[in-house]
Amino acid sequence: MCLSKEEQEEEEEIEEVYVPYTPPVARPWNSLGSELEIDEETVVESRKKVGSVGSQVQFTSSQLK
Repeated sequence: MCLSKEEQEEEEEIEEVYVPYTPPVARPWNSLGSELEIDEETVVESRKKVGSVGSQVQFTSSQLK
């Protein structure tokens, strides 16, 4: 690949800098009060749940005739 003199100079000027990786550090939770709003808006069931079971009747071919 042929590069012009300007491009060659630009490539020479670029300097690579190595920055070591530092993993994130766990910090304690800083509450801003949103938990209180969520607790106020939470729906609480006051009635007992009612369950129902349904079944389908199956016919044999001899019963359909």
